[in-house]
Amino acid sequence: MRFRSIRARLTASFTLYIAILTIIAVYSLALYSKSTAEHSADDMLSTVAKSMVMEISDSKNNSDPKKLIVEELEDTVGSGLTICITNRDGNVIAKSQTDAPESPASDGSNWRIHSVRLKNGEIAVVAVPWAKTRAALRSHVLTLAWLGSFVVLIASVGAWLLVGRTLTPISSLARQAHASSANSLALTLVSPSGDYEMVELVNTLNGLLQRITETTAAKGRFYSAASHELRTPLQALSGHLELALSKDRTLEEYRATVEEAYVQTRRLISLVRALLFLYQLDPSASLPARQPIDIVTVCNRLLGYFQPIIGERGLQISSKMPNEAEVLTPPDHFDMLIRNLLENACKYTPENGEIHLTIEVTNGSIHLEVLNDYPVSEDWNPEELFEPFVRPDVSRNFKTGGTGLGLAICKSIADVNGWDFRMILEDQRVKAVLTIPIVS
Repeated sequence: MRFRSIRARLTASFTLYIAILTIIAVYSLALYSKSTAEHSADDMLSTVAKSMVMEISDSKNNSDPKKLIVEELEDTVGSGLTICITNRDGNVIAKSQTDAPESPASDGSNWRIHSVRLKNGEIAVVAVPWAKTRAALRSHVLTLAWLGSFVVLIASVGAWLLVGRTLTPISSLARQAHASSANSLALTLVSPSGDYEMVELVNTLNGLLQRITETTAAKGRFYSAASHELRTPLQALSGHLELALSKDRTLEEYRATVEEAYVQTRRLISLVRALLFLYQLDPSASLPARQPIDIVTVCNRLLGYFQPIIGERGLQISSKMPNEAEVLTPPDHFDMLIRNLLENACKYTPENGEIHLTIEVTNGSIHLEVLNDYPVSEDWNPEELFEPFVRPDVSRNFKTGGTGLGLAICKSIADVNGWDFRMILEDQRVKAVLTIPIVS
């Protein structure tokens, strides 16, 4: 028996609850029985006492105490009633039996006593024996206690069985999970019962397992792509250096080798920086302090930064922005996000194509859109672009450059800041939409 189990705790709690209720019930019944017996005896004594007063007060009646006692006892045969009458001096005038109490101050532990004053100062003490009644009450309470203990025992056994039956589906579910292979990503649990709560729990767990599976698969693709992306420039760098060292070269040949090595090194540095920045955007990592940033100023500055490539490719840039739009974010987050969006737009927009940058401030949010021409196929899936190292057109890799991490970084920046970021296809144009809630 596992006393730290839910079954044991629930059974113990239920047993304690039933035990407390039983104790309260037995105690209440005992008090009620005692009170009822006492009231019944007191009513009888009071009635006899009143009857004696009325008999004495009747002038036609013989007021002989002994005769009065005999008359009263005739009406209460079998009750065990005793009567003792004393005069003003406390001397006994008449007594029904020798052990009857002689005064109200007598020890009443074994008697229930009621006294009344008659005419001429005489006092009548009416009593009924109480020892047997008290013993009967004690026996009654003891019987109720044993009965209550039996009820508590039966209730605890029933609770143990009932809770065990209720928790059986959970044990079955645990055995399912334990028997499943940890290496299998396609793990699906089956509800062991049709109960609503169990079905809901299994559906929730399956949803969690599905998300874990998708995350694990995405991480596997990330590690595979990262190793490939790192290996390519390293192999190129190693190959050029090995070729240069294979025999004596002219100064021009060495210079060409060094320049190519420099290009590959810069590509490695860019890739490593992007990977480190992406790692820092993990939700579990602590973020830098947020600061107010005017995104209009950042966009205008970056538009100026990309003017050379815009002019070189003959791109048409149009922008529609307010005078200012302020958000709270770590200083380099928005800069990195809009830089990647504009860089992608400049690289992938066909020559002489159009790029539109729009910022609108509405009630409670800021909407930013980067729209550019880009012919894509009908089966184009925008969600795939958020995975690291995924490029819209692999054949453009060496022509456009880049690491394939731009949109993945944009999505991660939006997620950690609580922004909404989406990619939408519109009539052979791609639109990046960023929605930023305004935090006062």
